[in-house]
Amino acid sequence: MTSLALPRALPWPITIQRLHLKPGQHIARTQALFSYSYMHPRNDGTGTADKLVRDWESPVEGDLVSWNVKLGDTLKDNSAVVVVIQEPCTHDVQLHGLCALCGKDLTRTDYTGFSDTSRAGISMVHDLGGLTVSLAEANKLETETTSRLKKSHKLSLIVDLDQTIIHATVDPTVGEWLADPSNPNFGALDGTAKFRLGGEQGGGDEGCWYFVKMRPGLKTFLETVSRIYEMHVYTMGTRAYASEVCKIIDPDGGLFGGRILSRDESGSLTRKSLQRLFPCDTSMVVIIDDRADVWDGSPNLVKVIPFEFFVGIGDINAAFLPKKKELAGSKPTPPSPPAASSSSSSDPSSPADASSSSSSSKTTTPPSTPPPASIDIRVSEDSGLVSHQLPDSTMLSPSMSEAEASTALTIQDQIDSRPLSHRGAVVHPPSASPSAEPVDLEALDGEEEDDEEVQVQEAVLKDDDRELDRVLEILKAVHGEFFKDKDHTDVKVIIPTMKRQVLAGVNLVFSGIIALGAKPQESDHWRLATLFGAQCSTDISSRVTHVVASQNGTAKVHHARRQGLPVVRTEWLLESAEQWRRLPESPYLIPDTQSSTPLTLSGIPIPPLPPTPDVEPSTPSVIADDEPVDMTEVDWDDAANEVDAFLNETDDDEDVGGGDGGDETDGNDTDASNASGRSGRGGGGPRKRHRPSTDSEDDVPPEKRLPSTSASSLASTSAAPIPGSPLQKRVKTSRSRKSKLKVSFPPDPDDPPPSVQLDLPARGSSPPRSGGPPSPLPMSQPQPQPDGYEPSVGSSSVDSDDDFGSMAAELESGWGE
Repeated sequence: MTSLALPRALPWPITIQRLHLKPGQHIARTQALFSYSYMHPRNDGTGTADKLVRDWESPVEGDLVSWNVKLGDTLKDNSAVVVVIQEPCTHDVQLHGLCALCGKDLTRTDYTGFSDTSRAGISMVHDLGGLTVSLAEANKLETETTSRLKKSHKLSLIVDLDQTIIHATVDPTVGEWLADPSNPNFGALDGTAKFRLGGEQGGGDEGCWYFVKMRPGLKTFLETVSRIYEMHVYTMGTRAYASEVCKIIDPDGGLFGGRILSRDESGSLTRKSLQRLFPCDTSMVVIIDDRADVWDGSPNLVKVIPFEFFVGIGDINAAFLPKKKELAGSKPTPPSPPAASSSSSSDPSSPADASSSSSSSKTTTPPSTPPPASIDIRVSEDSGLVSHQLPDSTMLSPSMSEAEASTALTIQDQIDSRPLSHRGAVVHPPSASPSAEPVDLEALDGEEEDDEEVQVQEAVLKDDDRELDRVLEILKAVHGEFFKDKDHTDVKVIIPTMKRQVLAGVNLVFSGIIALGAKPQESDHWRLATLFGAQCSTDISSRVTHVVASQNGTAKVHHARRQGLPVVRTEWLLESAEQWRRLPESPYLIPDTQSSTPLTLSGIPIPPLPPTPDVEPSTPSVIADDEPVDMTEVDWDDAANEVDAFLNETDDDEDVGGGDGGDETDGNDTDASNASGRSGRGGGGPRKRHRPSTDSEDDVPPEKRLPSTSASSLASTSAAPIPGSPLQKRVKTSRSRKSKLKVSFPPDPDDPPPSVQLDLPARGSSPPRSGGPPSPLPMSQPQPQPDGYEPSVGSSSVDSDDDFGSMAAELESGWGE
């Protein structure tokens, strides 16, 4: 029986005015079933409407069973079924436009534009794309399959081929390695099979050879899984390619039994859909695939780590697919506009809530199973055509010709470039032979001299993959959980629940990973962590257990270290999700490169100051009375150099390089002596003061002459230097010097103050330089003094300003004589 509902395009609301037929009467196609009235507004702007009456015609042929409306009813929308008709044939099974039950040509259309081919739009078979069934028939078939699998205690498993259980290449280098037992890659190629496909697959008119490596442990894996799952192959390869591969992995057909779905029958070249094989119920279906993006985030998926045996080859049948997303659990690509309204994928905006998809509107299982002999036919919204409300499994994708051209180009490029040959050949100098085996240089062609380079082969293929062991344990756990009780929990609930147990109890904070300005909850890493059971926060609190960072030095990293929290790299999260188990943190810890906790200001770390050079304090240090003085630590060479530097200082030391920043002088001071003094400066050595002769002294104006003084008068009066004079500048320079000799020794209160004798060397001489201190002289023994020297009475500290002034005045007086 067929239930008919009205199209949305009718001028709602409508009122039933007349029912033209009674139950039991035969209805021809396009015959009027009932009349209805509606109000049509006028276009004169008055706001009034006219009452119009129209008939609604039957889109199907059959016997009227019952009316669900009566005369005078007002209908506001198309939500209700108005009539039920018994058709002689519902055309539930169709083959290339013909009804497989009655043989009617369903491609013919009438003036309504409706075709019966739309009534069976579900393709459920693997190897025959022209056979379609209706929703009612698909539900009937799946009900039978479900009962059969439950009796045999099995689930359904969809298996991908390329980089999931096998890896294939067309590189001719593999054939050469297989023919050479001495090649270092020969052992890893054990079990590699090959087959040849025609030119339509690429490689020219004669086609090319495909080399297929089965994933380690595949035979045992398939035999074990076949006891608890009914397996289906779903690949993006062609039908010819899939058939040849299945002959290798399943020679007798006992594992897959012809259940092979390729891109030729899939209906899409960029997406895989569970509705293609299980249009009504996916509660018992598990998927294993190395790509999650082609499944639009289906909760039935168990993602497999890609099998990359032929290094650098990738998936030869994915040239037309979007670039693979390396980050697991990333936001799935939204389906194309004409995608099915019912989808097995969970809401992509909340992957952590995938378990709730079984009760949402996106589930593939209808909320109520339709009667076996009843289908729901509704009229199209726009044109008034009748169409079945069926899930559409087809999606927009590149054309088949574009896919074939892209695949052929990829295969031909791989044949020509031979990428594996470049990885296998390694050039070694004669002195650095490879560690694998010694190379016989004399046996190599063209090697006549010992200093020539040697090209050898090194192993690039590794046959140590154990991913199928992990996948087998997951499949066993899912199977055991499903059959644990009679209620049979949906697989779409079991798999997300198992994922959430991986990082249960973990609370993460991300640092340096989520882009600034982006919503953290929408980032790939946040969604992935939530999908596997972790809680995520934006700030560090007492609940946080881990900080996932990309680098050191961020404020959150510093805060985490002060809290004692582990700071791990993003690989810890990605690989834990990839392997479905929480990995230890120690191999992924980011080392602390700072020895101490940095200072912070309002939560912002203050960078450490750059190291400063060691500078002696300007204030003299005082040695305690009871502290012994160790004179052996004094560097007398440095002390002597410091005295020499002081004595050689001149008033022109600030004019290094002859700039404008020299001594400040009166603007009228432009005598020849100053000019000659500046022009005579050359090298980098200490510059001597230019002393004018007595002959030129008369040419100097009296107001600019220095007062005549003698050493005795300077010493006795200790007069301060004239402000602005060269002497004053030298005194200022001496005060600003930082000397290592500024250490004062407090006198012993029991001893009388000693008479300090300052032994100044003669002009131009230097103190004796030796490795130790000079021999102390008795205080009572007078020392020879220069002529005209008068001892000054005052403080014993050589830092006194008056003493410096006196000493400088004496030296200047001596130079002027």
